[in-house]
Amino acid sequence: VSDESLQRLSRAARFDFGLMPSGYAWTFPKKDHLSMGVLSMRPGPVKLHRMFEQYLKLINLEGVVTIKRRGSLIPISPRKDGFTKKRVLLTGDAAGLVDPVVGEGITSALLSGMMAAKALLEGAFHEGKVKEYYESELSKKILLELRLGRALAKLIYDYPRLLRRLLELYGQEFTEAVTDVVTGEKTYRRLMSTPSNYFQLFRGWYRKRKEKYGH
Repeated sequence: VSDESLQRLSRAARFDFGLMPSGYAWTFPKKDHLSMGVLSMRPGPVKLHRMFEQYLKLINLEGVVTIKRRGSLIPISPRKDGFTKKRVLLTGDAAGLVDPVVGEGITSALLSGMMAAKALLEGAFHEGKVKEYYESELSKKILLELRLGRALAKLIYDYPRLLRRLLELYGQEFTEAVTDVVTGEKTYRRLMSTPSNYFQLFRGWYRKRKEKYGH
């Protein structure tokens, strides 16, 4: 992109929800270029190239100098045939441990990798004990989170009007909460079980209502 565009978009990473069906677009500033993309959680064929071109126009990046395209399928559902194959432990994307809200998998990959290493030690490399320990840890610390994430993703992506309203009222709070989950600082379970989060949502709603109606 031009130096002007790079400077304009280099202040912070951005996520744009509601621009495409069942997904979002992003822009991450790098030292001398922009990492941009679009993602869709909708099953079946999706015209991502067209969506990407529309996104470029939306943020006024029509005069792009060079584009290097990369893409891949993201396994957003945990495997149904188990997470161990004889003496192999499946972690990260291989196990389908991807966040269903934003499609991020690095956090779960690191966490499941550490669980696998600990399972080998705790199970003393005994196949049955290692499998039991590893799958138990996955169930307690990752799979429950993914179930909660899928419930949230369904709410967000199946009801675009609700998402649009959510972003209008609590855009900052929503993006901060998702960022905290992606970076591993918080969990979906913690967010949903903390009463103060609901109070913040109510406060945000009341603030917007007061701004709109003046009382």
